[in-house]
Amino acid sequence: MTWQAGWLRNFTNVESSFKILEIGAGNFETSKYLAENYSDKNFFAIDFVFSKHALQTFSNTPRNLTIVKHDARDLSLFQDGYFDMIFSVAVLEHIHELKIHLDEIYRVLRKGGHYVFYESPFWSSSLGHHYLHWKEDCPIPHYGHLYLDKENMENLMKKQNINSNTTRHIMERVYSRDDLSRLSYTKTKKIIESTNFEISKWQTVPDQNYDITYEKRIEENNIYDLNLEDLKIKGIEVILTK
Repeated sequence: MTWQAGWLRNFTNVESSFKILEIGAGNFETSKYLAENYSDKNFFAIDFVFSKHALQTFSNTPRNLTIVKHDARDLSLFQDGYFDMIFSVAVLEHIHELKIHLDEIYRVLRKGGHYVFYESPFWSSSLGHHYLHWKEDCPIPHYGHLYLDKENMENLMKKQNINSNTTRHIMERVYSRDDLSRLSYTKTKKIIESTNFEISKWQTVPDQNYDITYEKRIEENNIYDLNLEDLKIKGIEVILTK
């Protein structure tokens, strides 16, 4: 079982849904696992790229799983009210046009259908989904992407003797990467609350790296005009109902 499949089954009632869509399926192993274990249901999975790992997954795809290369901001290939449930794991932090995405999700869900998602890490968290953010030896300090501008980030890399190639990747990931939303927790919540969805469940995931000293640094140079309370939240687990 994949981690995503285990989380989904623990967080919501998969058994009550029969047409299920995964957004940002990555290597498609989660949808494949679910399709193999729920033969009475029809699964669909989309991602905007097919990785080498994903292509390997396709070699033995269950009949009740349909895989599509598609953008999560445009679900026009699906008719209104088609799905009972849609889910995504660590995807929404990549979608800057979040309202457009949520409106499309709302359209293709049936009345009473659910959008279940886990979003992490927020840009306003200590990790920010930047270069090697998940590694302990990441050269970017916790929250550094939020208070260091390009010049200061480059200077910090030089002080740490980070090679030029790695520094270039860091600068690209933090300041130029176009598949990150860079939306804070507060801004994300406001966008979700502005939709027609009912929020059935909302659980925040605390940021274990939070420390008041980081808050003071960001207060001095708040590049993204953040609500400083957002620094305490790493992610959210949510169920939205149409």
